[in-house]
Amino acid sequence: LEPSRFDGGDKTILGQTGKFDADGYVDILVNQPATAKFLAQRLWFRFASGEPPSAEVQNRMAAAYGPGRDLKALTAALLKDPAFPATRGQLVKQPTEWAVGAMRQLGIRPSTGLTDAERKQLTTLLDDMDQIVFRPPSVGGWPDGSAWLTTASVQVRLRLAELLAAKASAAAIERLNAAPEQGRMEALSRLLVVDVWTRRTREALTGSVKDVRKLLALGLISPEYCVH
Repeated sequence: LEPSRFDGGDKTILGQTGKFDADGYVDILVNQPATAKFLAQRLWFRFASGEPPSAEVQNRMAAAYGPGRDLKALTAALLKDPAFPATRGQLVKQPTEWAVGAMRQLGIRPSTGLTDAERKQLTTLLDDMDQIVFRPPSVGGWPDGSAWLTTASVQVRLRLAELLAAKASAAAIERLNAAPEQGRMEALSRLLVVDVWTRRTREALTGSVKDVRKLLALGLISPEYCVH
């Protein structure tokens, strides 16, 4: 707030009149009864599902938020809600989210584990998937959900997956190589934190168990890894 550019007279906002500063405006907004349910819904959309939560879920989360405006309690209520586990697999990872998660799981540090050319390639491929960090298309940010699942994006994702598989740390590769061939898909699921492969995915992965880097690249673009 720039006081010199602000009219300091009385204002009426949502039924309250007074001389409000920036904090005063925020206090009025967050004290509205609808705020708790709005925040509950936004958290649900971010961490659970693109479908709205039921009224019962919203009410439970709003009650946890309470008059003390406790965001920690609100988040805990979401994660502990009986409806939350059923939302597994309903959120599509955004390209940057997918790439960062993959690099962390594969032990890749871009600053030291990638060459300048590879870092440039990484940025280019993210750009080709229409997401560059800190450069959203508008103030509304990037789209969510199935908007990221296009034929073109899958092809680019495969190229990036191949780059990441090629640069995976020795420890990550050893975890796969240490498993017998018939157990490598399970080793891959543990490495990528995937609960279970569908029959269709298992069939697609089976032919690559002898080549762990190829197996890793295919695992990174699997439907199971591309969603939360």
